[in-house]
Amino acid sequence: MRGVETMSAVSPATPITPAPAASAPSSPGRKVAASALSITAVVRGDRAYGAGIVIGPRHVLTCQHVIDGLSSIRVTLASGKTGPARVVESDTKLDLAVLELNEPVATSAELASATALEMGDRVYGMGVPKNLTFSFNSGLVSYLGRSYDDVAFLQTDMPTNPGNSGGPVLDDQGRVVGIASFILRETQGLAFALPIDYAYRRFRDYFAAELDVRAFDGWLGAHDEKTARPSAPERTPGR
Repeated sequence: MRGVETMSAVSPATPITPAPAASAPSSPGRKVAASALSITAVVRGDRAYGAGIVIGPRHVLTCQHVIDGLSSIRVTLASGKTGPARVVESDTKLDLAVLELNEPVATSAELASATALEMGDRVYGMGVPKNLTFSFNSGLVSYLGRSYDDVAFLQTDMPTNPGNSGGPVLDDQGRVVGIASFILRETQGLAFALPIDYAYRRFRDYFAAELDVRAFDGWLGAHDEKTARPSAPERTPGR
């Protein structure tokens, strides 16, 4: 029929070459999310909840304020594995606690020193904001070494809500550089993470991965601003 072009008619002499398969776009965020998912734990007890980091075959690191006052603690991983846990070590000044699991797990966090970070670097986090389990986000390092109670924190602009506390803060290679710790009340984009170097130095025996903390004291000296907080931190676990 004149004036009509069909899309199905192909000359027998014309070879048909299959279109090349589309390759998935490379995304650093996807790789970091996969790393974060494999080592993030949901920490629950009574009606409170927060996050934690699998640091060894039987140990999870979290914030002490997440588990304060809980009569029992239960840990859940993204794999679906869940079970009871107990506190074996804690440090009030650093607001950290180490939980021990009844059964071993297969994965644990890779670590990188906070001394390698610079202002403007992208970091990633995973936690349980408002009980939305295994939620992934990202932001930038806003400041290095914000001093509070003689502890130097990483300041980031990552969205942080009740339930994020204790979750991992990761670099662009999926290595844990910090622990989500607190926000400042009545602010936006002011979130603080404790450098993983503090936790490793304090609880070294519980970590499966190694971390060189020899440069950390020098980093603290270079980034210690010696200033007070403009407001009280918000260290409330999700409820």
